[in-house]
Amino acid sequence: MYVLNAASLAKPHAIEQLSAELISYNVDVAVISETHLKKKMHTDSAVQITEYNMFRRDRQGRKGGGVAIYVHSSHTASAWQATPKLETKFEMLWLQVNISVHNTYFIGALYHPPTPIYQ
Repeated sequence: MYVLNAASLAKPHAIEQLSAELISYNVDVAVISETHLKKKMHTDSAVQITEYNMFRRDRQGRKGGGVAIYVHSSHTASAWQATPKLETKFEMLWLQVNISVHNTYFIGALYHPPTPIYQ
């Protein structure tokens, strides 16, 4: 497991650097906070890393924030919203990752901003 506050995957060479780290450390799952990605500006293919499946939850209506989880393609993963009513308030993403037949993990990524819109 690899956890990183990226302070923006949108900055120059950030994806290349993250890719090099994931591959060199042989990371199975990476949880990234503060991705600063927006669907309108950053396509999934622009932030994709070879041999990894990427799941993301971008911040809505404000700049910055966002979370992503990269899972090595040798494992299966599926994402879901555990709390759809709260989706606009929280930058949260949940995954179910099957590492092997007998090892299933539930992984969550949550970004709590310095000035949240919730109490």
